[in-house]
Amino acid sequence: MNDVYPNRGRLAAVAMDGAGKLWVIDDANPTRLTKVDPATGATISSITLTNAMGTSYVTYYSDLQVVAGADMSLNGVNVPVGSLLLFNGYVNPDRVVAIDPGTGGVIASASLALLGNYDLSGGTYDA
Repeated sequence: MNDVYPNRGRLAAVAMDGAGKLWVIDDANPTRLTKVDPATGATISSITLTNAMGTSYVTYYSDLQVVAGADMSLNGVNVPVGSLLLFNGYVNPDRVVAIDPGTGGVIASASLALLGNYDLSGGTYDA
């Protein structure tokens, strides 16, 4: 990964979109989600985390996924294919947030009703 995204810190999360571009969370910039061209390592765009996403800072208590295959529903709201899912375990309770990758806006959010503060470090939506 250092060849793809050189000198940017350790990665906390990686997801690939439908065009083969990578979305990453790294410890050099834990206040944003960064879209990277894997062929060049260049930053294509970034989304600044906000409190609407659960917290404005994430570390290794997080994960990313791009919604693929079919739209999904999160907390009763339609989330279209291509949206980003941020699994945020830095906040208590842990939270799943659907984000529009074009605008950075929150589409939907849901707190995870768990029995304790487990600080998730990975997440996957499976239709």
